[in-house]
Amino acid sequence: MIKSELEIEQDVYNLLKNELKGLIAGKVYKSGCRPMDAKTEDAVISVSDATADQIQLGHVLINIYVPDIQGKPNKSRLTELCKKHTSICNLMNRLKADEYTFKPGRAARAIEEPDIKQHFANLSIEFERVTFN
Repeated sequence: MIKSELEIEQDVYNLLKNELKGLIAGKVYKSGCRPMDAKTEDAVISVSDATADQIQLGHVLINIYVPDIQGKPNKSRLTELCKKHTSICNLMNRLKADEYTFKPGRAARAIEEPDIKQHFANLSIEFERVTFN
């Protein structure tokens, strides 16, 4: 059965919501659910570009928000989080290897969010999902 991007996002959220708690100081959210005024180090999970084929392909984005320090990015923390890219993919494969396969996509990077005085570590993960057994 082919899943929608919202269903895949829920699967990944369920997979990582407890696992990321040890990595970040804040909470884990699905896309669009993080409070606009959040000041904590939070992760936001979203899914994009999912195909509707027997083998579904697409991208999981994990954005981990890090508050700026005195108006400047906390580069040491952002670098630390970006280094977790491959280990998070490996963890996801160990936890959900029967239906999904995950691998790093584009290189991890830091992106500025000037309106909220934060930057986020952007971890792009490619997935493959088999829709039949």
